[in-house]
Amino acid sequence: MGGDSLRPYLKMQNLFCRDIDRHASPSLVREKLERLCPLGKVVLPIDHNNPGAHIGSAYLNFNTTEEAKKVLAKHRFAIAFNGHHAKLMYSPLDKDRVLGPFSLKFQVIIKNLSEEVDVEMLYEFFSQFGEIYQCKTDADAYNQYFGQVTYMDED
Repeated sequence: MGGDSLRPYLKMQNLFCRDIDRHASPSLVREKLERLCPLGKVVLPIDHNNPGAHIGSAYLNFNTTEEAKKVLAKHRFAIAFNGHHAKLMYSPLDKDRVLGPFSLKFQVIIKNLSEEVDVEMLYEFFSQFGEIYQCKTDADAYNQYFGQVTYMDED
């Protein structure tokens, strides 16, 4: 199973929240995320170069995989801090596997996107082809807008 799926390399009962507005106070971030994970634990890494600030990401550790799956389905794109949307995804168990060359066979790159296409639109369209681990939009060095979709399974 390891060669055709990212699942063995993910902590399926833990979620990773990225793109948290760094100007949002740690207490606000913790308060919002603890509402999603009331019986579990929220870990908010602190920026050691800026005491009292966070690094823009957090971990939500649930008691069961089912709890994490429900929260992910409902809040994947629904969390905002100071009007800036954060994204939820399963937490990687093995970052090198999930984010390194191994994961390339699970990725689709979409070039020349219109800037009007956001992550939610990309997710909605590409989710018809399989369960998505993560979805991103960005611009390259030449200001060409593109999207990246990483699926959970190779199929």
